[in-house]
Amino acid sequence: MAPKASRFLCQFCALARFDAERGSTLDASVPDDLGLDPQSLAEQMIPDGLHDVKEDWTVAVRPVAQLRLGDIPERPEHVQCKPVLPHAEPDEYIYILSTARTALAPECPRGVYTAAIAIGTMHPHLSLFKPVMTLALDTYMRRRDRRVLRDMYESINRVDTSVLPCLSYSEKMRMRSECVWDAHTQHLRLRRQRSASSAGTSDTACGSGGTLDVDQSPLIGLMTTLFSSTSAAHGRVSVPRKAKRHSAPSAILALHRRRYQISGPRPHARTLHADLSPLRFEQATIPMRVPLYLFPEEVGEYSLSQLLTMFGHARHALQGPMHPHLHSNGAYTHPLTVLFNALLSCKRVLLIGREAPARVVVEQVLAACAFASGCGAVLRGWISRAMPYATLADVDKLASMRGFVAGTKNPRMAELDMWDVLCDCDTGSITVSRTIAQPSIPESAEVRALWMRQGLIQYDRQRATYLWVMGDEHPHASDNLFMEAWLATVQQHASEAFVRYWCQMYVRQFVMHAAHHETVFYGCTQLALPGTEMPSQAGLSNADKARLRRMAMRFEGWRGTPSYRYFVADLQQIRTLNVAGTATPFNVL
Repeated sequence: MAPKASRFLCQFCALARFDAERGSTLDASVPDDLGLDPQSLAEQMIPDGLHDVKEDWTVAVRPVAQLRLGDIPERPEHVQCKPVLPHAEPDEYIYILSTARTALAPECPRGVYTAAIAIGTMHPHLSLFKPVMTLALDTYMRRRDRRVLRDMYESINRVDTSVLPCLSYSEKMRMRSECVWDAHTQHLRLRRQRSASSAGTSDTACGSGGTLDVDQSPLIGLMTTLFSSTSAAHGRVSVPRKAKRHSAPSAILALHRRRYQISGPRPHARTLHADLSPLRFEQATIPMRVPLYLFPEEVGEYSLSQLLTMFGHARHALQGPMHPHLHSNGAYTHPLTVLFNALLSCKRVLLIGREAPARVVVEQVLAACAFASGCGAVLRGWISRAMPYATLADVDKLASMRGFVAGTKNPRMAELDMWDVLCDCDTGSITVSRTIAQPSIPESAEVRALWMRQGLIQYDRQRATYLWVMGDEHPHASDNLFMEAWLATVQQHASEAFVRYWCQMYVRQFVMHAAHHETVFYGCTQLALPGTEMPSQAGLSNADKARLRRMAMRFEGWRGTPSYRYFVADLQQIRTLNVAGTATPFNVL
């Protein structure tokens, strides 16, 4: 049975061309009337600087309400977590993936022909469509026939997605943890084979690669423990006792050359992807594999490792004034912490790549959204405010938004007073705007007195005004140590699954500390899970109180933002389901 049009893999296709006189124009679409602004869509499909690269990709996120299709697109069930919260705010956004190319054409005015093809889909796994879009663009550039759009549209929608299961939150989290174990064990195996020349050097190569004070941060201790425990487990499992007597790795490799080897049952055998029916376009057959462990906030192909590498070493390039919500460690705040705090506090974050391809800027924007949400496993609300590739036509829309995460290649947008934090993808620098709005001092004298006792603000007698205290101004603060340890794992070529796992752990710890902060400062919290007892101020140690006091302003910056409201709404739905007796494995902390 054919699926409903609202459940199609591809909701629409579009074709855009660049004309020397008219600029980027929308040439054709399937269906004919999309409801979107054709000029704006064409400019997003054909990015700036396309003449410098052979091919480029962009991603756009648009509200479903802007479309004028026959059937309103629906979010696929396998993308959501089971059970679907009945009164949660729906995710009414469609993803537009486009690829553009420039080819030599002597008959054209400038000797080149530029065209782009885009598809609109409700599925966040955008990498599924890249092979067929590449083939479709090849066919169009060769034939110049618009019927390629109809053929691609029908080919994609012939794929049956009914076999995709709707997994629970716990099932996805278990698959993620197992994926981390497999990837990291394989990474250690390769490191051991490459660098181990003796038993001693083999043990050294599997270490964490740094001397850190574990007591400074619980997450650093967990990261170090996981490195060592995974290394030890790998040594116990894959290196038998006889092989340990030999110092050369050839003895280990010889064990894998046995012709016959009887292995017992594999309790860790897993299926992390679902195989759909292959997609057939023209004369090509394209396999379709959908990852089952991703969340709605994870869109497209993003790499946290690249995001950390690009902006993690920009301490010398951190520019602009200090802000209470952003600089939780004062002048010693790590640049990644500034970016994380800017995303959480709903600031206007603009990523620009003047020389980098548009796909690099798009990937960094999507990675930033995943960074703030804990890879979609903890928080949500950034994809709806994201504009992975923005043009000058989107300036008015961005100016009307309270907070956004946008990417661009146009240097003019960096000159406009429309951003709070500017991240340069070419230099890796992070700049805080000099016109960024400062948080207001509480008007209530009682609240001001409380915040002064807690060390959040102080009174400057010379200026006769209140000043904010910039957190823990110490080079060895826990956040700094965690970010350095996180960057060290990336430099040691840790797997992407391992890096995402620690992003999730970091955001979980942030939410837990925010719940403690609300309990201590306001006497109650909405961030606690059902059945969780939050410690009172008397039950906290002096070290815990000092840590909450140092990070209080980043928590205050998060309170009242859309992601905070979504998190509270999700917890409220969980409490409702628990009261109604509906068993739910949905656990966010």
